[in-house]
Order: sequence, then C-alpha cells, then structure tokens
Amino acid sequence: MRTPKGWGAPKEVEGEIMEGSFRAHQVPLMKAKSYQTKLKQLQDWLQSYKPSDLLSKDRSIHEAIERIIPRDDSKKLGQQVHTYGAHQVLKIPDWQNMRIFSPDELVSNKLDAVFRHTGRDFQWDEFSNARGGGTGCSRLTKGFLGIVHTMMVQYSKFSKKARETTWRKDLSSINSLETSTWTRQEHNGFSHQNPSFIGAVLNLKPTAARVDVPPDANTFLLTLAHCLRSKNYVNLMVSSKQPQPVFLSADEADSHCRASASLWKFASTDDGLDPDVVLVGIGAEITFEVIEAAAMLRKRTPDLRVRVVNVTDLMVPGLEGSHPHSVTHDDFDASFTADRPIHFNYHGYPNELKGIHDDSIRYNAADPRQSISCHGGRYQGGARRNEKIKLDMHELLSGIRHEISKIQEYIMTNSKDPEGTYDTPAFDGKASVHRDVGYAD
Repeated sequence: MRTPKGWGAPKEVEGEIMEGSFRAHQVPLMKAKSYQTKLKQLQDWLQSYKPSDLLSKDRSIHEAIERIIPRDDSKKLGQQVHTYGAHQVLKIPDWQNMRIFSPDELVSNKLDAVFRHTGRDFQWDEFSNARGGGTGCSRLTKGFLGIVHTMMVQYSKFSKKARETTWRKDLSSINSLETSTWTRQEHNGFSHQNPSFIGAVLNLKPTAARVDVPPDANTFLLTLAHCLRSKNYVNLMVSSKQPQPVFLSADEADSHCRASASLWKFASTDDGLDPDVVLVGIGAEITFEVIEAAAMLRKRTPDLRVRVVNVTDLMVPGLEGSHPHSVTHDDFDASFTADRPIHFNYHGYPNELKGIHDDSIRYNAADPRQSISCHGGRYQGGARRNEKIKLDMHELLSGIRHEISKIQEYIMTNSKDPEGTYDTPAFDGKASVHRDVGYAD
C-alpha cells in the first residue's frame, strides 16, 4: 500500500501544496489557533474522519465499536505483554533452525563455520554514483546523535592511525551540527532532550576532540568556517534553530572566537572589574539566560558586582595541559577569578564540566536550571563577599521564588511562556549595551 505523505490533509495551505509534500511533516497547520482560515481547514480536516459516527449522543464510544474491542485484555493491542511486559526469560528456538543476519562480520565473530552447510543470501544495493567533496557537515537533531555515536568513534580511530603513518594524507574533519536543543523544544519535548553526544566527543583523545558552543549567529558562522577548514578532527558544533539574539558584531565575534572565552563587558558591572560573583554561559540559549540573569541583577541588586564570561570552545577552561586548547592556571584566574563564586550555566550535563576541570578548579559546577534560573545561587554566592547583598538576600530570594511560581501558574493556564520571555535583555547604567543587539534566524 502506498499513500501520499499527509494523506487526508488539506490539498493546499496559503497557496502551498500540502498533501503529498514535505510540508505535511510534523505540524502541517502551524498557528491554527491564531488564524481563522487555518483553523477552519483544521476543523474540516478532522471532521473528514467523521468522529460523530464513532460516538453516541452522550459522547461515549458507540456500542458497535465497543463490541469490536476484545474483552480479554491479552488480546488488546495496547495491553499486550510486548508493550507492558517486563523482562521474561527467552524461549530459545531450535538450534537447528535459525537464521543469522550479518552484513559483513560473520567471519570476525567466528560464525563462518555455518558455510559448510549453507550459503549467503545477498541483498544487492543499486549502484550509486554519488560523490562528494570529501568534507561533510551533518546536521542532526540532538536527541538522535547517539545513533551515529559508534560511527563517529570509528572515524576518530581511523583518523588517529592515519596520522601515525607516513603515507596517509590528512583527512577532512568529521563535522556534526547539533540542533533542536533540549532548551527550546517545540512539540516533541522529553523524548528529544538528550545532550549526551557532547560527552561522547569529550571521551575521545584530546588531540581529536573539539566541541564548540557558539553563543550567537556571528560566532556560529566563524565556528562553522573554522571547522570546515580543519583536518583530522571530530568537530561538534552545538547551536539552535530558534531565533537568537546577536550579541556580538562581526569583529567582536572574530576576536571572541580567537580567544574562545572572554569577558563580556556590556553585561558586567564596571566592565567586570572586581566582581562579587562570576556568571559563565556555555551554549546559545544558555548564554541568553546568563545575559538575562545579569540584566535582572543590574535592576534588582545594583550593589552586586557581576562579571559575565562566555565560553565558545568547551575545552578552553579545562585543567591546564588536559587539552591542546586548555588555558594556563593564570589565564583561567584572569578570566574567571581565583577566589570568587563561579556559576557555570552549561548546555550539557554538569558531570562533563567536572570531568573537563578534573574537580580541581575552584568553581561551583551548577545545573543551569538550578543555579541561574531557579534557586538564586548567584545571590548566595555574591553574598559571601558583599555584606549589602547578605542583608537583603532572604527578601530577594523570597520575591524570586514567588515570581517563579506565578510564571509556572501562567504557563499551566495559558500553555505558553509569558510575553517578553525571549526579548533581548536590556541594561541600564554604566555598562549598558552601546550597540544594537538584533535577532537572527
């Protein structure tokens, strides 16, 4: 049976072909809630399935349908043991009546003795003449990158051995672009939230692994250009497909990418001089949260001295000598300070940061959802050095917790974030932004 994609959907939407085209993927009628024309098309589409034929007047399932449903739960598709059953001991088939599926590793697994009694059943692929330029960049949804984990590892091993020979030439880097991040899900949600591929790359040899987390469009373009030019690496770029603020001009982005980690003066108090607390953003949406946090602190607690640092190369703040890109202890202290509370708002799992730093750097590796967004860790950290903040901390945190509960209540009631949630943070005072900060798709 062969059916068109989106079979039964509207033939056209706003003059564009829908049924049978790529536009029928996922959510065909976007923003039907806001546009009457699309809402009418959605209603007509759903009504075409004639749900009234399946329901009685009291909206219960029609008796004729109920008679079809098996009374025995074991015969109901959704309640079979294959769906809900826990582990069961396998019923091993007759050892004389089996079929082995193995594309090319039968011999290496020492199963080739079966060829004394049987043969192969080849399924030939059609001839392909596809050729590329030898340099690739695969864009994959974050939650599915684990599928290519082993292939990425094998490529890195081949690249390592190739570099150890005199007759192998350089290889193009393998480039992966991670999008559809866990922080800005659309309709998929929990099933697609999985940043573990970052850890997979970090587990490679330091000479091969590169993880870049550019904070905006300009830094991303520079990062992509660098990765496509590179050789013999496994490059992972973590970015977002959602509209994001552009914090840095092209020249500023170039300087920032060369340093790979730098102080953002426009979001810091007195250009970051003598801070009470350091906020570090590592990731696109994550950096937005840090900038928003800095703006909130500027407004709510002007006496708190804040330094904002952004990291675009994940390896840079690592323990000295742990990676070719890691900075010295002195350089680390110059950017992140030697004795001030540091809150890392990081795109991946906190344990990855701990592994990079070897648990010896003086910092507080905090889950972004706990320190920056929810639990007021920036106030508690700043209060260690600033007596004025310590005096008002309880009142400040109580107000923050109250606002969080109101926001959560709003989201549950309206099924959307409050207005202004994604507006570019604005700063007032000496260190306010002196340039236009726009958005990029």
